Amino acid sequence: MIVGRIPSLTWNSLKMNSGVVSAAPDIDYAVYLDAQALPEGVSVSHLSAEEAAAWLDANTPAQEQEYVVAGKTPIYRFQRFGTGLGQEYDDFICSAAGGDAELIEIGEGATVKAPVVVKMDLESGKGAAARRIIHVGSGSSVSVVLRYRSEKDAQGSACISTKIVLDKDAQIHISRVQMLGSGFLCMDDLGISLDERAKAKVSRLDLGAGKVYVGLQAQMCGKDSQFLSEAAYYAGSGQLLDMNYNVVQRGKRSECHMTFEGVLENGGSKCLRDTIDFRRGAAGAVGDEQENVLLLTDDVQNRSLPIILCEEENMEGRHGATIGRLDEDMLFYMASRGIDTQEAQQIMVRAKLESVSRHIPDLAVRAEIQNYIEAL
Repeated sequence: MIVGRIPSLTWNSLKMNSGVVSAAPDIDYAVYLDAQALPEGVSVSHLSAEEAAAWLDANTPAQEQEYVVAGKTPIYRFQRFGTGLGQEYDDFICSAAGGDAELIEIGEGATVKAPVVVKMDLESGKGAAARRIIHVGSGSSVSVVLRYRSEKDAQGSACISTKIVLDKDAQIHISRVQMLGSGFLCMDDLGISLDERAKAKVSRLDLGAGKVYVGLQAQMCGKDSQFLSEAAYYAGSGQLLDMNYNVVQRGKRSECHMTFEGVLENGGSKCLRDTIDFRRGAAGAVGDEQENVLLLTDDVQNRSLPIILCEEENMEGRHGATIGRLDEDMLFYMASRGIDTQEAQQIMVRAKLESVSRHIPDLAVRAEIQNYIEAL
């Protein structure tokens, strides 16, 4: 299965234009949320595959098939509702979950004070799937926390798909926390559609699982829409983390900011493809992507492919990366105060991961994350 394709080919092939999953995982059961635990103002219903497709067609701006992206031929399969992992994974998850999807809705003009918390405690030796659509009505706001966890040495697969539709002036903060066992394959896909003045914030922590494929695509269709993404990750003990983030800015004065904080050690491997795509008509748009990676050992693999595509002259785009080891002056300073190298590394690891975890709006989940980080 080919997942997470970049929108168009780079000048030279870096052999990281997409992620490759050697074999589609087996799925044994679907995971659904507890409707009785939903806060006031939030409803949930179940849709068949046909009903889900019809709902998206009726409630999201049209995403027409594109034959040219920034003057180049696209290399991905067209999706009616774009996601980060792409159409091949979308086809798989629809069939694996039996085609059913949960529709979580917040009506117009509602402020949901308590976060919607979805906890997936997964079984070892089995494959789980979850497929959800989240709809936030005009002028409404909500926070959603999705937490995936298993026993530390558990094995299995977790395949998740989430599609978010934000109407005019709607706001969402979605937090995704992955703490699966070392034998797990995790595939987590996200797509977001933003109408005028809609705001989306995505906080993501990847701490576990042996192989992880993460996808995110935001379609900023409306003018003055805003998208903020903050991600932190840890990859050690031979873990593989593959991430594809793609933000398409179509609306005037749309604004995008993405940050990535990572730690690699002990054979960990990470590949990040992050694209900001300014389309014609996005006058006054701003896009920014920044990555900071801490390398703790010599046997790690770090690959980054930041891309800015542009069809609009009146825009502002930036990207940058800082990749390296702990500063020797800092280590000397800490040693002078009785902090050895190992403890200094632990402090820096916690600081990077907690830069995201502290923004998760559920105290119980934050406590779980803290305990997990302390055991790394």
